[in-house]
Amino acid sequence: MRFPNLLLALIVTLLPASFVSAKEVADTGLHTFYGQVELIDPVKKVIVIQSHKQRLVFHYNQQTRISSTLGQVSMDRVVRGTNAAVVMRVGEGNIGIATEIRFVPAATWAQTLALISGRTMNAQTIAGTAVTRLVVYKPASEEWSGAVPLARRNNAGLFMLSVAPDGTVSNVTVRQTTGYPELDERAQRWMKKWRFKANSLTEVQLPMFFSETTYKQY
Repeated sequence: MRFPNLLLALIVTLLPASFVSAKEVADTGLHTFYGQVELIDPVKKVIVIQSHKQRLVFHYNQQTRISSTLGQVSMDRVVRGTNAAVVMRVGEGNIGIATEIRFVPAATWAQTLALISGRTMNAQTIAGTAVTRLVVYKPASEEWSGAVPLARRNNAGLFMLSVAPDGTVSNVTVRQTTGYPELDERAQRWMKKWRFKANSLTEVQLPMFFSETTYKQY
């Protein structure tokens, strides 16, 4: 089933396991972890991910939101090695309960990392996870439904963020358009809400992917 709403499939939301939003933890008690699927047990409703040499175990239930960048996903179709972001809270008995699980195909994750770069206060160029480790706040992804039908495609828009000494984003410019001015403007407004570690970066390049919201199995 296909819907007209479009997801700004912002794959840059998949950051490394070391990143946990301080605001997210303080305000909601939720923690976010990232890694690769090692095991899924649909009987015990357990998912195990490998993250930075750590084996993390989470329980999920009927309230857990499960999705992927390709649309709806069935847990029994997810293969080992698939990248996953798990939002969890601590439940009774100090057990990690997943409130949301989002899967990202490995090829997409690799493509995204290759497009992320930044320049430090010391004028050094860094890339990939070296940049994402310096993120201290990222707003939630957005849905968008515009008047102009969007073609399904995989190419990303690229945006350059100017970062102030306090870590806030002072300006966002388009380096490579998505092909749709309305989406470019939405992405610019969204990226201006990002926050980075103070006195760490002067500019950051981030990609933005979008796709039609389609529910299907994979």
